[in-house]
Amino acid sequence: DAHYFGGPPSWRNFLSLQPVPLERKSPDEKLILVAASKDANVADHIAREVIAACKDTFGEDGWEFIFKPHPKERPETADSARRAGILQDAPLLETDASTNRLIASVDCSIFNPGAVGTTIAGLLRKPTICFRDEVTNKNLRELTGSEEWYPADHGACISAKAGNIREMLLKACSAEGAR
Repeated sequence: DAHYFGGPPSWRNFLSLQPVPLERKSPDEKLILVAASKDANVADHIAREVIAACKDTFGEDGWEFIFKPHPKERPETADSARRAGILQDAPLLETDASTNRLIASVDCSIFNPGAVGTTIAGLLRKPTICFRDEVTNKNLRELTGSEEWYPADHGACISAKAGNIREMLLKACSAEGAR
Protein backbone atom coordinates (compact mmCIF):
# COMPACT_ATOMS: atom_id res chain seq x y z
CA ASP A 1 0.00 0.00 0.00
CA ALA A 2 1.86 3.11 -1.23
CA HIS A 3 1.02 6.70 -0.39
CA TYR A 4 2.17 9.72 -2.32
CA PHE A 5 2.88 12.71 -0.12
CA GLY A 6 3.74 15.76 -2.08
CA GLY A 7 1.01 17.61 -3.83
CA PRO A 8 0.98 19.28 -7.21
CA PRO A 9 4.33 19.86 -8.95
CA SER A 10 3.96 23.61 -8.35
CA TRP A 11 4.41 22.89 -4.64
CA ARG A 12 8.12 22.43 -5.34
CA ASN A 13 8.17 26.25 -5.21
CA PHE A 14 7.71 25.98 -1.44
CA LEU A 15 11.10 24.25 -1.19
CA SER A 16 12.83 27.48 -2.18
CA LEU A 17 11.06 29.71 0.37
CA GLN A 18 13.55 32.00 2.05
CA PRO A 19 13.20 32.76 5.76
CA VAL A 20 12.16 36.25 6.80
CA PRO A 21 14.73 38.02 8.99
CA LEU A 22 12.94 38.43 12.32
CA GLU A 23 14.43 40.34 15.25
CA ARG A 24 14.59 38.30 18.45
CA LYS A 25 14.86 39.95 21.86
CA SER A 26 17.39 37.26 22.83
CA PRO A 27 19.06 34.32 21.07
CA ASP A 28 17.13 31.82 23.22
CA GLU A 29 13.72 33.35 22.56
CA LYS A 30 11.24 31.11 20.72
CA LEU A 31 9.23 32.50 17.81
CA ILE A 32 5.82 30.86 17.61
CA LEU A 33 3.48 31.28 14.63
CA VAL A 34 -0.24 30.55 14.70
CA ALA A 35 -1.76 30.76 11.25
CA ALA A 36 -5.48 30.56 11.47
CA SER A 37 -8.56 28.88 10.13
CA LYS A 38 -11.13 30.65 7.98
CA ASP A 39 -13.44 30.29 10.99
CA ALA A 40 -12.40 33.00 13.46
CA ASN A 41 -13.94 31.01 16.34
CA VAL A 42 -11.52 28.16 15.64
CA ALA A 43 -8.59 30.53 15.07
CA ASP A 44 -9.21 32.36 18.34
CA HIS A 45 -9.64 29.06 20.22
CA ILE A 46 -6.25 27.84 18.99
CA ALA A 47 -4.59 31.19 19.75
CA ARG A 48 -5.98 31.16 23.32
CA GLU A 49 -4.71 27.62 23.97
CA VAL A 50 -1.29 28.26 22.43
CA ILE A 51 -0.74 31.55 24.27
CA ALA A 52 -1.50 29.87 27.61
CA ALA A 53 0.82 26.98 26.74
CA CYS A 54 3.64 29.29 25.64
CA LYS A 55 3.42 31.27 28.89
CA ASP A 56 3.65 28.05 30.91
CA THR A 57 6.38 26.56 28.71
CA PHE A 58 8.66 29.51 27.94
CA GLY A 59 7.78 32.00 30.70
CA GLU A 60 6.84 35.63 30.18
CA ASP A 61 9.93 36.68 28.23
CA GLY A 62 11.10 33.53 26.46
CA TRP A 63 8.89 33.76 23.38
CA GLU A 64 7.16 35.99 20.87
CA PHE A 65 3.89 35.26 19.14
CA ILE A 66 3.01 35.85 15.50
CA PHE A 67 -0.68 35.55 14.68
CA LYS A 68 -1.73 35.46 11.04
CA PRO A 69 -5.48 35.49 10.41
CA HIS A 70 -6.55 33.53 7.35
CA PRO A 71 -6.73 35.89 4.35
CA LYS A 72 -10.27 34.60 3.67
CA GLU A 73 -11.48 34.59 7.27
CA ARG A 74 -15.28 34.51 7.30
CA PRO A 75 -16.53 37.88 8.64
CA GLU A 76 -19.62 36.32 10.22
CA THR A 77 -17.34 34.37 12.61
CA ALA A 78 -15.09 37.31 13.55
CA ASP A 79 -15.24 39.14 16.85
CA SER A 80 -12.53 41.81 17.02
CA ALA A 81 -13.03 42.43 20.76
CA ARG A 82 -12.70 38.72 21.53
CA ARG A 83 -9.52 38.44 19.44
CA ALA A 84 -7.99 41.59 20.95
CA GLY A 85 -8.67 40.19 24.43
CA ILE A 86 -6.88 36.96 23.55
CA LEU A 87 -3.89 38.56 21.83
CA GLN A 88 -3.32 41.14 24.60
CA ASP A 89 -1.89 38.29 26.70
CA ALA A 90 0.88 37.55 24.19
CA PRO A 91 4.14 39.30 23.34
CA LEU A 92 3.16 40.01 19.74
CA LEU A 93 5.65 40.24 16.91
CA GLU A 94 3.98 42.06 14.04
CA THR A 95 5.08 41.36 10.49
CA ASP A 96 3.67 41.74 7.01
CA ALA A 97 5.55 38.64 5.83
CA SER A 98 3.53 35.86 4.25
CA THR A 99 2.56 32.85 6.33
CA ASN A 100 4.52 30.59 3.97
CA ARG A 101 7.76 32.52 4.47
CA LEU A 102 7.14 32.70 8.21
CA ILE A 103 6.92 28.89 8.36
CA ALA A 104 10.54 28.87 7.15
CA SER A 105 11.51 31.46 9.79
CA VAL A 106 9.99 30.54 13.14
CA ASP A 107 10.86 27.93 15.75
CA CYS A 108 7.41 26.35 15.53
CA SER A 109 4.26 26.96 13.52
CA ILE A 110 0.84 25.81 14.68
CA PHE A 111 -2.17 25.15 12.47
CA ASN A 112 -5.63 23.65 12.62
CA PRO A 113 -6.22 20.31 10.87
CA GLY A 114 -7.00 20.94 7.23
CA ALA A 115 -4.45 23.74 6.90
CA VAL A 116 -2.13 23.59 3.91
CA GLY A 117 0.56 25.06 6.17
CA THR A 118 1.03 21.65 7.81
CA THR A 119 2.00 20.24 4.42
CA ILE A 120 4.27 23.18 3.56
CA ALA A 121 6.06 22.83 6.91
CA GLY A 122 6.47 19.11 6.24
CA LEU A 123 7.97 19.78 2.82
CA LEU A 124 10.36 22.30 4.39
CA ARG A 125 11.16 19.90 7.27
CA LYS A 126 10.24 22.65 9.74
CA PRO A 127 8.70 21.91 13.14
CA THR A 128 4.95 22.34 13.08
CA ILE A 129 2.06 21.33 15.27
CA CYS A 130 -1.44 20.43 14.15
CA PHE A 131 -3.70 21.48 17.04
CA ARG A 132 -6.44 18.87 17.35
CA ASP A 133 -9.29 18.86 19.82
CA GLU A 134 -13.08 18.70 19.73
CA VAL A 135 -13.33 22.26 18.30
CA THR A 136 -10.81 21.81 15.49
CA ASN A 137 -11.93 18.26 14.67
CA LYS A 138 -15.55 19.44 14.41
CA ASN A 139 -14.42 22.19 12.03
CA LEU A 140 -12.48 19.67 9.90
CA ARG A 141 -15.46 17.29 9.86
CA GLU A 142 -17.73 20.12 8.67
CA LEU A 143 -15.27 21.00 5.89
CA THR A 144 -14.28 17.53 4.70
CA GLY A 145 -16.72 15.03 6.22
CA SER A 146 -13.88 13.40 8.15
CA GLU A 147 -11.58 14.01 11.12
CA GLU A 148 -8.60 12.58 9.23
CA TRP A 149 -5.78 14.92 8.26
CA TYR A 150 -3.10 13.03 6.37
CA PRO A 151 -0.06 15.18 7.32
CA ALA A 152 -0.86 14.88 11.04
CA ASP A 153 -1.95 11.26 10.87
CA HIS A 154 1.24 10.20 9.07
CA GLY A 155 3.99 12.15 10.81
CA ALA A 156 4.53 15.26 8.66
CA CYS A 157 3.69 17.32 11.75
CA ILE A 158 3.13 16.83 15.46
CA SER A 159 -0.45 16.40 16.67
CA ALA A 160 -1.23 18.19 19.92
CA LYS A 161 -4.22 19.15 22.04
CA ALA A 162 -4.69 21.29 25.14
CA GLY A 163 -3.60 18.41 27.41
CA ASN A 164 -0.19 17.96 25.76
CA ILE A 165 0.54 21.18 23.87
CA ARG A 166 3.28 22.21 26.33
CA GLU A 167 5.13 18.93 25.85
CA MET A 168 4.72 19.14 22.08
CA LEU A 169 5.95 22.77 22.00
CA LEU A 170 9.10 21.72 23.85
CA LYS A 171 9.57 18.83 21.43
CA ALA A 172 9.04 21.00 18.35
CA CYS A 173 11.37 23.73 19.62
CA SER A 174 14.14 21.30 20.61
CA ALA A 175 17.15 20.30 18.52
CA GLU A 176 15.33 17.02 17.80
CA GLY A 177 12.23 18.86 16.59
CA ALA A 178 14.28 21.10 14.31
CA ARG A 179 15.60 18.08 12.41
